[in-house]
Amino acid sequence: MDQDIIAQATCEHHRERSQTQNDKDITDAQFKLLAKMSKRDYVKERKTAAKQLNIRLGDLDCIVKEMRGETQGGSGELVKTVEPWDEPIDLSELLSEISTVIDKHIVCNAEVKTAATLWIAYTWCIEHVPFAPLAIITAPEMQCGKTQLLDLMGRLSRKSLMASGITSAAIFRVVDAQRPTLLIDEVDTFLKTNDELRGIINCGHSRTSPNIIRTVGDNHEPKAFNVFGAKVLCGIGRLPDTIMSRAIILPMRRKLSSEKVTRLRHADQEQFYNLSRKLARFELDYGAIVGAAKPSMPEALGDRDQDNWETLMAIADLAGDVWPKIARSSALALCDKSTDKGTSSEELLSDIRTAFDRKNTRRFTSVQLLEALLEDPEAPWATWNRGRPMSGRQLCCKLREFDVIARSIKINGRVTSGFKLEHFSDAFARYLDNGKQPADDVFFSSEELSSPHSPSVEPTSLLPNKINEIGVGLSNFDRGGNVVQPTSNLLNLNESRLVGCGNGVSEENKGSGACREEWL
Repeated sequence: MDQDIIAQATCEHHRERSQTQNDKDITDAQFKLLAKMSKRDYVKERKTAAKQLNIRLGDLDCIVKEMRGETQGGSGELVKTVEPWDEPIDLSELLSEISTVIDKHIVCNAEVKTAATLWIAYTWCIEHVPFAPLAIITAPEMQCGKTQLLDLMGRLSRKSLMASGITSAAIFRVVDAQRPTLLIDEVDTFLKTNDELRGIINCGHSRTSPNIIRTVGDNHEPKAFNVFGAKVLCGIGRLPDTIMSRAIILPMRRKLSSEKVTRLRHADQEQFYNLSRKLARFELDYGAIVGAAKPSMPEALGDRDQDNWETLMAIADLAGDVWPKIARSSALALCDKSTDKGTSSEELLSDIRTAFDRKNTRRFTSVQLLEALLEDPEAPWATWNRGRPMSGRQLCCKLREFDVIARSIKINGRVTSGFKLEHFSDAFARYLDNGKQPADDVFFSSEELSSPHSPSVEPTSLLPNKINEIGVGLSNFDRGGNVVQPTSNLLNLNESRLVGCGNGVSEENKGSGACREEWL
């Protein structure tokens, strides 16, 4: 009898174990099926699956991520991921929510707030876009809210990773492995002197050239590391020009006593978590659309600025409402060249053009041009050479980059090395005037023709757009200076050759070369 009871109990135990094993196999199969789903399908099925499996949504998300091999924020993990919002989002409302949060915690102008909002949204589309513009948070001094804005952007950006100091090797390895939004503080303390780090950051701007090559292992095998990705740099002052040109610049200012904001450490953490989930849903629904968009760009922006702002404009256009307008006005304000002379080379060209205007001349000897540049106490040229004035050799080397080379010219009866205004026409047009074609016709006045300070007159050396007081233009002369069509009754040029002799214009006598040297 006892043996029968024991046998029956044993059979029931085996049956229960078999049923439990079957249930476990079914559950594991469901988990595997969920893990293989795309993010979009998983978002649709996760609630129903959690009810069927009788577990919490958060636990289900953790299990699925573990099976996918994704991180979920542990002690040894670098980046965190969030699950997309359950329902479709209104992009315009989402951007407005982010903008309101920035306004609540950060003191900055409207353009910076708009740019930061759109840049945060862009980080969630990083897998779909062709360019990865940096965000550079800068200020002239400490206590301007730079780190606070960096912290806020880190809380809302995709897979954010904060680092106050980082080596070159760490950057390319972590970006290649984790694809984070990298946020680096205090860059002014180490970036300017680290050429390798600058090169890596510059390389990560375009998807067409995202790789750097390093050797790894004992055999020194070459390996490509992909450094394309979103990055925020935060520091005092201006960073190197090659980095600034690849960035959305976010200038900060110190707040007034009357400007009150809520401290970020007292912020509602759940609000940031929910906004991150909505941004994840935005990427799920609209990431590919943003990546394929070709938004219209303001013509006033340069080519690099258009590359930097293209994705942000696409997001603004997709959001609609006020965002397309304020995005473009913010881009124009933050990229305004009138408040920033650009690179040091562009500043040099700008100051040279100013020197020609200030001295009211069309030619300088090399020494005179350098002296004119050094006269400006606010320009950097007086301390360019490690605290000493720029040398003539340094000036010529800088100008050679623009194909501007000193030539033999004649000033006050002496042939010397120098520059004419027309030597800079191409460089001015390409680097200062947004690529506008230099004017074909150059006009000059009767005073300019007879000025005692202008020993020679050459039409091609005259300022573009100069008002023609006597109706004589460059198109009236051939390359040799011969009049093609007489256009003025004030000067009886007829078929004469325009040559500067003394204080005015004279006819060239046949066989006489007395004035020809003035064309040098």
